[in-house]
Amino acid sequence: SITEEDAPEPTTTTTSTTSSSSTWALLKMRLFSPTDLIVFSRLEYHLGIFFSLASLFIVAVNIGATHQVNIVRANYHTVHETLYGQINDGEVCAWSEIGGTISTFDNKEEALKAGYTIAHCGACGQCSNWQDLRLQYTTRTYLAQASFICSKKSLV
Repeated sequence: SITEEDAPEPTTTTTSTTSSSSTWALLKMRLFSPTDLIVFSRLEYHLGIFFSLASLFIVAVNIGATHQVNIVRANYHTVHETLYGQINDGEVCAWSEIGGTISTFDNKEEALKAGYTIAHCGACGQCSNWQDLRLQYTTRTYLAQASFICSKKSLV
């Protein structure tokens, strides 16, 4: 005879919990069964190998990217100082007005004091006539786009 203490409690499960509990039961049976009882289909076997290799590839890429970022962080200030440390010192190229005079000044303060607009640091070079400056300005987006397309073609 079964007493009240021994009787199972009534359950009120819905189909979604029954479905998930049976799915969990199947998953546990599949994962935790002795290996000699598990037989993988060819699809499961190949999918397992594919996902394992894909995961290893992603891990390797992330390790390499992290290493590269650490190298850049370690050397950033040295490179930046080497390339741009003296950018605000020395000669500057400036113009008085558009279509006006282009001149080299000993420093940016002299150029600004004379009422000129600074074009770039460093002395004026061969490229600093109005035709070339206008060409550089008007083709700045086109040349960047053309360079991008060219580099994309060369990589493919």
